[in-house]
Amino acid sequence: MLPALRAALRATGSRLTVVTTTRVLPTLRIARDRVLAPVGRRLEPVLRVVGRKVLAVLPDGTVPMLRAVRDAVSRFMTTRVTPTLRSAGVRLASIVPAGVRRRIPRGHTALVGLLAGAMLLVSVPVAMLAAGGDPGQPARTPAASSQVDQVPGQTVPGQSGLPGLLPGQTPTENAPAEQGPANKAPQKAQTPKKAPAKKAPPVKKAPPVKKAPPARPPAPPVPVGVSPAQVQNATEIAKVAVERGLPPHAVTVALATALQESNLLNLNYGDRDSLGLFQQRPSTGWGTPAQVTDPHYAAGKFFDALVQVPNWQNLPVTVAAQTVQVSAFPDAYAKW
Repeated sequence: MLPALRAALRATGSRLTVVTTTRVLPTLRIARDRVLAPVGRRLEPVLRVVGRKVLAVLPDGTVPMLRAVRDAVSRFMTTRVTPTLRSAGVRLASIVPAGVRRRIPRGHTALVGLLAGAMLLVSVPVAMLAAGGDPGQPARTPAASSQVDQVPGQTVPGQSGLPGLLPGQTPTENAPAEQGPANKAPQKAQTPKKAPAKKAPPVKKAPPVKKAPPARPPAPPVPVGVSPAQVQNATEIAKVAVERGLPPHAVTVALATALQESNLLNLNYGDRDSLGLFQQRPSTGWGTPAQVTDPHYAAGKFFDALVQVPNWQNLPVTVAAQTVQVSAFPDAYAKW
């Protein structure tokens, strides 16, 4: 079986090498250059816009949680799974004959080792079926199976001599003892002793049920579909407007802008270096990253820019917000 396996592996490896080098690799390069690269260039701006919208809808803390899960899975695969698979592959690779191992490209030893282990698992049952049992024992021929292993002085049960002897026993084992004239009383059959009954384990009593602590008073009601973080940020924006003596129209414009830019969440990420409730960019003079992620500071900077817009009190919400933000989507504020 091993010579046939070596020949099959050698022929299959040569054919796969030729097909991969002459057909598969050039086809993949052409598909990458002519199809995947142009499609990727076209999809990149669309995916960037869709990603911003999806991030704005996600609840606060979802993206950091997903990043933490990704990092944990990556650490587990790197520190636990990859070394284990590499060690198992290297051990199983030693089963492959030396002639076949020299034809394996560098870096694929572990993969071929796993393949050799799988083939070994398949070959064991096949060898057992071919040998009629344990592959380590030679199959008996009909002539050999008709002759039971006998020790000199023994006979097969059913033939003349001492019946009931098993291979490897002496004539004194399991044979009736010679009895004299005074000792002809039949021996009593010994009854097997009964094993002592095991005692059932004692039944454990259930622990006493602890009383639940008294319920806390209910929290203040929050509007449906709005998180406490959004309520707190909206309150901070309105508070800054009241401190500056601005009319309700300023609060409306600020809330519509924050809802569109960050869904009223104090984000620590955004397009390029945009951060915070209003996605203000430190590189364009809105402040430092620590400042623009402070809701009180961010709201103050927004109102500073809003009051500089001529006739902002009479402008529609969309126009006033777009004049401050200079967004790539000027009509996006209208839905708020």
